[in-house]
Amino acid sequence: MIVVDARSAGEGQIVAEVRSESGGVPSDLTPTSTKKVYLLTFFPKEGGEHMVTVTFNDEPVPGE
Repeated sequence: MIVVDARSAGEGQIVAEVRSESGGVPSDLTPTSTKKVYLLTFFPKEGGEHMVTVTFNDEPVPGE
């Protein structure tokens, strides 16, 4: 589980994707009770490295 904190961002759409070497990984970005804070959960299909990409208004979020 990864916490995604967008409280310092303006209004817009946040998207998170998780990928492994073999492709996309099922994931869910769920809002918490704190406005603009989300929990990202994902369900790996295989071991190894996984890449998490977070975008805000279609722009990559640095330091994700």
